[in-house]
Order: sequence, then structure tokens, then C-alpha cells
Amino acid sequence: MSGNDVMSIDTSGRQTNTNSSMCRQRGMTMLELMIVVSIIGLLAVIAIPAFLRARLSSQNSVFKNDLRRLSGDVFDLYALDNGFLPPDVPMATTPTGTVSYLPKQFDWRERTAIGGNWDWDRAATRGSKIHGGLCYASITIVNPGRTAAQMEAIDADIDDGDLNSANFRSVGASTYIMIVEP
Repeated sequence: MSGNDVMSIDTSGRQTNTNSSMCRQRGMTMLELMIVVSIIGLLAVIAIPAFLRARLSSQNSVFKNDLRRLSGDVFDLYALDNGFLPPDVPMATTPTGTVSYLPKQFDWRERTAIGGNWDWDRAATRGSKIHGGLCYASITIVNPGRTAAQMEAIDADIDDGDLNSANFRSVGASTYIMIVEP
């Protein structure tokens, strides 16, 4: 017997000589490991696009909800209480006097849920119009991180699905408005 040999008794009561080098634990072979990695990769290929679509949909929903609350609740209530809409302010600036009307977690200075910046636009005088004569006051979204087709899909949920008509529309390259007062 060598130093690595161990004497053991089998189930029939006989002594057997067991070589310790034969008592190895079985690990994963390279082939098994490659199969596991392939399965994980396949699951990732399936899951990542679905995750990205869900994230895009969630961001669009937050944006649409914010836009509806701003164009409806915030500025309507402000105008009812004050008799007029707030004056024009620079982009990413909270319109004067609207802080108490804004939802708690909303910050006008932050980027929109779809990218880009919020901007409150209002003509200087009551009879004048902005955005090429389209309206007196609007919420403007500048440089959103969406394609024109994606913005049309958002418009379909908010308005009429046509970025050239109704209240939500495109007014130039990467600039969209929600008309608050025509």
C-alpha cells in the first residue's frame, strides 16, 4: 500500500484498498459551462429589449401625466386664482407664482421624463401670439430624447396623433408645444 491508499470496508464486510486519487469530486465540464453561459446569453437577448421597451413606456407615461397636470391643473388653477397666466420665463425656470400649484415632486428646472427641457412661453400682450401665431401661452418641450415617430405616439395618447394640428404639436426641429391658451 502506498501513502495515498486507504483501507475501507465495503457493504459485504470485505476490506478494500481505495486509492485517494480515484475519489475526486465531479465539477462542471467546459461543455456544461458553455451551455450555461449560452442559456444566460439567450435569456439576456430576450429580456433586454423587453426591459428597454418597458422603460421607454414608463418614461412616456410619466411625461404625458406631467404634461396633462401642467397644462390642465396648474395653469388653469393659477389663471382662476389670479385672473391671468404667469409671464414668460427663460427655459428651465419655474414660472412666477406657480410653485404652490405644482405637484410636490415636480421640478420645472429638471429635464422631462423623456429628456429635453421644460419651458413656459407666454406672449407679452393679450392680443399677441407666439410660435408663429399659434397661441398666447404654451408649455414647450425643447430637445426631447425621442424620434418624431415616438413623439407622434405620445401625441396619439394626449391629443389627435398629428403633430401638425390640435393642442400638442411640433413647432420646429426638436421643439414641441402643448397649447395652454390659444
